[in-house]
Amino acid sequence: MSDSEVLGIILSRLNHQDKTLDEIKGNQSELRGKLDTHMQLEAEVKPSIDELVAVLHGSKLIGRLVIWMCSLAGAVWAAVAWARDHIKLN
Repeated sequence: MSDSEVLGIILSRLNHQDKTLDEIKGNQSELRGKLDTHMQLEAEVKPSIDELVAVLHGSKLIGRLVIWMCSLAGAVWAAVAWARDHIKLN
């Protein structure tokens, strides 16, 4: 293989690397644009999501309180019903 052929192979490989590098840079800039857009949208939506999470935690607390109160009321009702049947006051 002559020097000119080796040089031609090396130059074609370098040209191919340059094209690949340009494609990678283009993809990176496109990805950067998408990331910037996503960050802007996230900044706009984050307060609403935080509020929804707070409401969710509050509703879980209210649900637990309601279940606890219903259980307590059922226990008191059962005690009153038992007392009416078993305790006679004269």
